[in-house]
Amino acid sequence: RINAKTRDQLHLLGIALIDVPGHRKEAADKAMIVDMLIFALDNKIPATLILLSGDGDFSVALSRLRDRGYQIVLIHPSEHQVSNMLLSVADEHIAWDLIQN
Repeated sequence: RINAKTRDQLHLLGIALIDVPGHRKEAADKAMIVDMLIFALDNKIPATLILLSGDGDFSVALSRLRDRGYQIVLIHPSEHQVSNMLLSVADEHIAWDLIQN
């Protein structure tokens, strides 16, 4: 669990935390995709969308957004823990361990 102070600090940075009842992965993925689409509706191009994930389930949504002119930046786990399809739709990708230190 993330305490209230940390949640507030992340919110101030523009980071939305999604609580998923029952720890269902699909629910979190769907909520994140909806947030990406809302971002696109609220922010006309040129705009940059940054995703922290290695999950290939986001590939289609990111590909569609990139096709419409959004720049896609992917921050992901190490190279062997990220979907090649996800890497292929990113304009730029950065391994988390390179920026972590």
